[in-house]
Amino acid sequence: MPLGRLLKETGRQGGFNFSYNSEALPEDSLVSLSARNKTVEEVLDLVLSRPLEYLEAGNYIILRPRGHTLALTLEDISERGNTYLVSGVVTDPSTGTGLPDASVYERQLLLATLTDEKGRFLLRVRDRYKTVALTASKALYEDTTMFIQLQGVVVLPGKKQGRKPGKWFSGQDENGDVERTGLGMFLLSSRQRVQSLNLREFFTESPVQASLTPGLSSQGRMSAQVVNRVSINLIGGYTAGVDGMEMAGVFNMNKKSVEHVQLAGAFNIVGGSVRGLQAAGAHNTVLGSVKGVQIGGAVNITRGIVEGVQLAGAVNYAGQLKGVQVGIVNIADSSAGYSIGLVNIIRKSGFLRVSLFTNESLQANLAFKSGTSKIFAILQGGITPGPRKLYAYGAGFGKELLLKHGFSLQPELLFQEVYQGSSIYNNQLYRFNLGLHYRAAKKIHVFAGPSFNIWNSNQGSPVDGYGFIPSARRGSFGLNGHGLRGWIGWKAGISILRPL
Repeated sequence: MPLGRLLKETGRQGGFNFSYNSEALPEDSLVSLSARNKTVEEVLDLVLSRPLEYLEAGNYIILRPRGHTLALTLEDISERGNTYLVSGVVTDPSTGTGLPDASVYERQLLLATLTDEKGRFLLRVRDRYKTVALTASKALYEDTTMFIQLQGVVVLPGKKQGRKPGKWFSGQDENGDVERTGLGMFLLSSRQRVQSLNLREFFTESPVQASLTPGLSSQGRMSAQVVNRVSINLIGGYTAGVDGMEMAGVFNMNKKSVEHVQLAGAFNIVGGSVRGLQAAGAHNTVLGSVKGVQIGGAVNITRGIVEGVQLAGAVNYAGQLKGVQVGIVNIADSSAGYSIGLVNIIRKSGFLRVSLFTNESLQANLAFKSGTSKIFAILQGGITPGPRKLYAYGAGFGKELLLKHGFSLQPELLFQEVYQGSSIYNNQLYRFNLGLHYRAAKKIHVFAGPSFNIWNSNQGSPVDGYGFIPSARRGSFGLNGHGLRGWIGWKAGISILRPL
């Protein structure tokens, strides 16, 4: 089959994409392959006729010829005021053509620019610097560095930036992942994304940075390559990471990891992991793991492991939960922790149960239970039809204690609001249920058990067509002389289990 088709199919099966120069790697060349239980590197060695390097970056594998270097040529250095203007061209030495969108930068001064469509660049350097080392970088090429003494204009021999021996180079997995998110695509310019791709293996540190927006930073176009101790973003900023504190009026974006404290008025997006406190007014997205506390006004999303607390006003998501989630809806792929909310969806080892039952207070009840045996959420509604009708709805949580021979105990705590004909009254029912469940079939449980009830109501007389909770009038007892009534009740019914 054609080589291009083989690479596409290999990437599809492995969940990644190949990136390569079609001139260096002809897609229409025919190859044959029969391979089982082989790594991607072994497959590539079998089908590629020329020696290549394989560079892993995020969910991309970059294929490039070994020793494929850049040529960096200086054309002019002129002095304008207190600034040197350094211009030149970056070319492919094998063809002599200029290379567009190559990064030319000074590592120590954090100065950077991109070449134009002809490979030319212009870099401004303050005159207080006597010597600079310009490095040219571009995806699919090896870096080249040139040393320049600005005063007297002396160009020292450049050098190739070599790599470690071997041919498989694995970059940081998170590099570039932030830029491929929806917000990353929207907020970052194409030039910023190209710069980040070219410099994916270069990172440095700085004590402080300040930004108005991702394109207007005290670190210029190099901000995405710098890990800062303190990062202040008036509207928003994009940095390599934080090892200290970061605050933003609207948003923070980080290519790598964040440690200690990160605060944003709207949202945080982190390509690596978070260790410490992360809080945002709307949502947090972490493509790695979280160890600490994550607080989102609406949504928290962590693709990796959550160890600590994940607190959201609406939805939490964790790839693997080893701590506590608190939100209206909690979602995890797997869980060894606790999810506390109205709906808890645990895709591995979790369940959804639908229960139909009756009890001493309401004739017909329907409950939805979601979570794990450790803790599950309950959403419940009930009705007594007829001339003395009643309605009730509420929520709670429970736990499953597995016994032998298909039996289990399920203690539950619920709060219900009861409607007895008028919304001007407060009628609250608090129930503690202890149900003995028996697995009658693979997905069917039957259950029965006692309950303890506390009734709090300020409704003294019935409304036509509606009744009172029966046990609140008969067989109940007073509690603490505050108008609370209590009684012992029961419930019995059937549950249908649906594993998630």
